[in-house]
Amino acid sequence: MKIKSLWYLIVAATALALAGCGSGGDASAPAPLPAVNNSVAVVKLSVVGGGGNVEGIDVTFDLPSGVTVAADANGSVSAAAITLQGVAGSSFQEAKYTAATATTPGKVHIAMVSSTALVDGVFVTVNCDIATGTTVPLSSFSNSLVESGAKVVDANGVPITGATVTLNAVY
Repeated sequence: MKIKSLWYLIVAATALALAGCGSGGDASAPAPLPAVNNSVAVVKLSVVGGGGNVEGIDVTFDLPSGVTVAADANGSVSAAAITLQGVAGSSFQEAKYTAATATTPGKVHIAMVSSTALVDGVFVTVNCDIATGTTVPLSSFSNSLVESGAKVVDANGVPITGATVTLNAVY
């Protein structure tokens, strides 16, 4: 009786193992994954070329279509939507959001002053909201969104030659 039970167990295990195997006959590619509709993109602004002498930054960047930033009725960006990074965390900053119109993109303007010189790297992150049903690829967030005229200055308000503000984003 034990041998018969063992035989049934072996046959059942083999049948289950073979049932899990693919046929190998379908060489077509798997279906692509659907596009992900993210609801938030985190924009990271960095200073490059400041040489550790940056004590002021004034920058405006555009937002891709379908992207907004939480702000009050006056356009002041919500404290929950903006975070100063590193030594910039002790800086004074003002951030304003301007909603998009039919002819202009939404914009975020950030002005900050630091009593401690900033080193090159990320100085602020901004949480941007993506409209429901809108797909915004990360490639839509690039340095081209930083408007010309961004200022990076030293403690005396003198522009730092070669210093720039860069932008990238993550979901």
